[in-house]
Amino acid sequence: MGRRIVYSSSPPMLWHPMRRVLIRSTILAFLGLTLTGCGSLERSEHAAQAQRQMVGLDKEHVMMCMGPPNKTATEGSTEIWQYMSTDGSSTSRGFSDKIGKTGLSFSNGTHAKYYCVINVVITKGIVAAVHYNGPRGNLIAHDEQCGFAVEHCVE
Repeated sequence: MGRRIVYSSSPPMLWHPMRRVLIRSTILAFLGLTLTGCGSLERSEHAAQAQRQMVGLDKEHVMMCMGPPNKTATEGSTEIWQYMSTDGSSTSRGFSDKIGKTGLSFSNGTHAKYYCVINVVITKGIVAAVHYNGPRGNLIAHDEQCGFAVEHCVE
């Protein structure tokens, strides 16, 4: 009939000091990722939209929305305009990239953790394709770095 309640001398595991620190740290990290991730996702979506919407634009429009390319190459009636983008700036970063089957390649010398190499393929004055290369973002916003350079090219 009479149940006996035994109280432990140690605090319950949920309120153990180390557990509280771990719970608080996890909550703060989650909130930080959630709040900073919004811009990353938006830039990644802009990059995806640009790959679709830029096809068919003339090169003058590309020049207006992205500015002059960092490098160019021409083979026959096909031009490759290359842009490097990282953290909101368009600047040169370390990479070595072979473009399609054309055998064209570019390389230069510094390094960043995340950057995007954007290759705009222009055939007969019209954008035929937009390709992204490099460590351009994280698992959730995988094209985030590309969004900085192409954001003015999407509607």
